[in-house]
Amino acid sequence: MPLNITLVPQMPPVSIASDAALVVPLLAVKVTLFMCWLRHTPHIGRWTVIKDPNGIESIFWSQVRGRKFEGSQPQNLPTDKVRATFVMTRADVQNLKKWVSTQLPTLSHVSTFTVTCAYIWSCMIKARAISREEVGEDELEHFVVRANCRALLVPPIPSTYLGNCLARCFATTKSTQLIGEDGFLIAAGVIGKAIRERVRNEEGVLKGAEKWISDYEALKRERVVGIAGSPKFAIYDIDFGWGKPKKNEVISIDITGLMSLNECRDAVGDLEVGLSFPRIKMEAFAAIFSNGLSKVPSLGTYASNN
Repeated sequence: MPLNITLVPQMPPVSIASDAALVVPLLAVKVTLFMCWLRHTPHIGRWTVIKDPNGIESIFWSQVRGRKFEGSQPQNLPTDKVRATFVMTRADVQNLKKWVSTQLPTLSHVSTFTVTCAYIWSCMIKARAISREEVGEDELEHFVVRANCRALLVPPIPSTYLGNCLARCFATTKSTQLIGEDGFLIAAGVIGKAIRERVRNEEGVLKGAEKWISDYEALKRERVVGIAGSPKFAIYDIDFGWGKPKKNEVISIDITGLMSLNECRDAVGDLEVGLSFPRIKMEAFAAIFSNGLSKVPSLGTYASNN
């Protein structure tokens, strides 16, 4: 029997108010109440559970309320891009982590996420140079990470809170640094430092939040790389009744230029990285990605040296 369930709530139409103002619905929510929630009611209102003594809500609203609404028509997707998915195996990640720990012993934040993002970022910048994109020698490159700060607020957010709670971390370095032989290590260093300084900030994880939007908008978009998705979403475990996904694709990366990141479909512990580039750049990236991993010292090499 086919399922007759509306999984996505319908947005109300755009309307015109009596004063000729354009009324645009921002959000439509559908909530399924499970039996456990009948005893533990979930929290939805962000500012009822998050303390905001510095008025960040008002600051954010003042920064975005003046933006002109351009309508909601779908954008034309680029026709000069191709998609590809690259797999970072568990062994690849462990070798990269060991390499970083050996070469950067003072870097305290060496995680699977950090080394994966650093390796992909450095390969992307190298591929851009090989594909003859014009980049100045002193051009700044930015990697934007969003860190979950639910447990880092004081007091911590209740586990029943449904909304997001993400802190923005900016990692920045020069193009020439990432293109060089030590590009991956430099990328790992600046990303790890950015995350550490955010989550371990003595003045709180929201320190400087009032500038997150303005700082981001001041960056050159073509020099910004970020993440769409997360391995923690467990995309390939989702089953709405017609089977688990065969392939996960994040359509928005065609326009945003972000990289998608999720757990691998075929092997536990592996990661899938989705990219969308012009063909010449994708071919350059694929070669750099493969060759770079083959040159990373293996765990056996470290063991024999020790």
